[in-house]
Order: sequence, then C-alpha cells, then structure tokens
Amino acid sequence: MTERKLNRQLVLKWWLIFFFMSAIASFIAGGLAGFVVGFGVGLFGALTRHPEMIRAITQVACPIAGILASIPVSYLCFSFCVGKLFKENSAGD
Repeated sequence: MTERKLNRQLVLKWWLIFFFMSAIASFIAGGLAGFVVGFGVGLFGALTRHPEMIRAITQVACPIAGILASIPVSYLCFSFCVGKLFKENSAGD
C-alpha cells in the first residue's frame, strides 16, 4: 500500500473553503428551516387561538429545526471538499 503525503497548503486551502462554504450554506438552510417551523407554529397558534404558546414553542422548535437542517448540509460540504482535496492532491503527484 502506497502512502501519499498531503500538502499542508492544499489542506489549509480546502479546509478554509469547507469552513466558509459550510458556514454560509448551513446559515441559509438553518434559517429557512427555522422560518418554516416558526411559520407553521405561528399558524397553528393562530388557528387554535393559543397565542401564548407560540413564543414558548418557537424558542425551542426553531433552533432545533435549524440545527437539524444544517447537519446534512455540512456533511455534503465536507464530502465535496475532501473529494476535491484528494483529487487535487493526486493530480499534483
């Protein structure tokens, strides 16, 4: 089995790309998921005429929905960047 060394500059470059791409994409996905859940909870609260429940539920449900939506986005960004890193490293050898 042959062992290849990874170039530190190449790793740093793709780590920074992953960091910024994941941060922006997760921010958008989490915001959209939180918005959709907040809208649904607000609509449910308005229809059931229990507006006092809206704030308590949205303070819990919206952040959870945002985090759950950002996890697969972060994974997709990570797999994309690692694949590009390995492809660029093997092309450089």
